[in-house]
Amino acid sequence: DAEAVASASPTFAPAHLLLAEMAIRQRRNRDALAHTSLAQRGLMQLPADAQRILDALSAGLDPRRQIEARRAYAALTGEFPSRPDFALALARLQISAGDPISAHARLHDAAIDWPRTSLQHRVRRQLQLADIAGKQGDLPTARTLAQRTLAELPKQDPGWAAERGSARLLLALIHHGETGRAPSPSLFALAADEFRIAGDTMSMRYAHYLADEAQRGEASGETPSMRALLDESRRAGHAMIEIEVLRREAYKHYNAGSHVEYRRLLRDALDVANASGDIALQDKLELDLLNQDALMGNHASARARIARLSRGTHTDDRVYWAAEFDAILQQRSGNSTAALAGLRRMEEQRVAHGRPLSGSMAARLSCVRGELHLARGEVASARRQLAGCRHSEQPYLRQWSHIQEAQADLLDGDLAQARVKLGQIERTIDT
Repeated sequence: DAEAVASASPTFAPAHLLLAEMAIRQRRNRDALAHTSLAQRGLMQLPADAQRILDALSAGLDPRRQIEARRAYAALTGEFPSRPDFALALARLQISAGDPISAHARLHDAAIDWPRTSLQHRVRRQLQLADIAGKQGDLPTARTLAQRTLAELPKQDPGWAAERGSARLLLALIHHGETGRAPSPSLFALAADEFRIAGDTMSMRYAHYLADEAQRGEASGETPSMRALLDESRRAGHAMIEIEVLRREAYKHYNAGSHVEYRRLLRDALDVANASGDIALQDKLELDLLNQDALMGNHASARARIARLSRGTHTDDRVYWAAEFDAILQQRSGNSTAALAGLRRMEEQRVAHGRPLSGSMAARLSCVRGELHLARGEVASARRQLAGCRHSEQPYLRQWSHIQEAQADLLDGDLAQARVKLGQIERTIDT
């Protein structure tokens, strides 16, 4: 096998390339990067085009080189627009960077005849599209794509176990992302069984951890599955999973009102992100801590984080969040005009780049603007804005809009109607 060949002939590059591919499939990032590096040393005389492909692969495995990797694959897709492997690699990197809109466009590139590509490429595409739909809150589409993928895959063939596991994991996450669904740890256990067959220990432990999390709800504290996953992710150099575990635990403390422990866990996660060199992971933690800065009134620190988050493209969500928090700080300084202007600039820039806000983000922006208009005493303008988030699929946005509508009633002097709405909100929150 490849391991035996690589051991007997350490400079035989094809064996290391195969081992790198296997390591990628099993989320062993550190091993994948090591084998790719060894392969590069053994392939110094490659033609220029082949060397560029290997360089892009190597950059995509290194958290410190994600921007370089996206540029490399963007260049490759430009030169070879009909290659599905390049499009899939670029889409994966764009999703990781928080740019699902660009990834969605790449996966619908008309230059690629997706129905006629190999089953492997079609499956990878559908799983990525399902992931994008889930991240954008479109759970019905995400479920349809994941179910379709599962139906297309050979049922008993161990060679497809990793893909079956990925589809089952997505279905489990979608189930638990829907309001009112009862916890179903067995869905994660089904995914874990597939990953075990595939030899993907990292994903298996991840699925077991999520099964335990579904069972225990908001209970905090380390569990055996959490410890096993953390140990595995650190061995494999998989910072993304380690950070997800720390963030999940942090937000349990946040919801319980234990903000000291919440901040400690976030700082631990930020240390992991900084050590990894992955800018997208760093930004995710910076955004968490920006929320804390805003809550605690640490405006100097908040402005520094806003400046960092604002350096992204006009298509990713971090630019939206930076604009929203900047509007909050402007409003606190009594400058609601600048707050509204900043939000308008952000939205216009996205539209100009052909990347308008997603439905959930647009609904949230309506709520933010409604609150700003209420602070200015502009009740009619506020009510017009609130219409945009009143019917959102996100329960917290609907509740936020109802609270603001009650506030608008108060400003209009309609105390009775405000009391009715506040009573309705209380009952909704209790459920």
